[in-house]
Amino acid sequence: MSLTDSQSNRNLNQDFIVLKHIVVEAPVELCFSRIAGQLESPAEWDPLTIHAWPISATRNRKGAVSLVLLDLGGDITHSGAMIYQYEPYHEFAWSTTGYPRIWMKWNLTSLTDSSTLIRLGTAREQDRYYIDKLWWKLRHQRKLEGDIGKTLKRLKEVLEKSYR
Repeated sequence: MSLTDSQSNRNLNQDFIVLKHIVVEAPVELCFSRIAGQLESPAEWDPLTIHAWPISATRNRKGAVSLVLLDLGGDITHSGAMIYQYEPYHEFAWSTTGYPRIWMKWNLTSLTDSSTLIRLGTAREQDRYYIDKLWWKLRHQRKLEGDIGKTLKRLKEVLEKSYR
């Protein structure tokens, strides 16, 4: 799974990237509908999104924009967020418009009629200066990795509970 933002031709090799996955016992349609609503309102399964305010008339489609308040490992960020990839029941990706840029890409694969593999890739633009990168790594990186793991576990619980 690539997190390359096609709109900016940005190379993410120097940025902080987390890739995680989980298998959920729920159909891909249910999983995708929950994930695609992430930028409309904060979900009970998402500890990263404190609040979301949709500002475009188009929702859950490529180009839709929301304002978001994110908690990235204790680093609170307020920015615009725009969907840059949307393939129903397969991929959903968005990035923030402010600094630092944040990318989140969800990839869903239907394993059976009632189980789905969900992959989450997250990238955060790093500071240009080595000391700032080191400071962020020491202060926020582990918490963010843990929060992404919690996000997937909570999403799994919510989806499996609503599917039963």
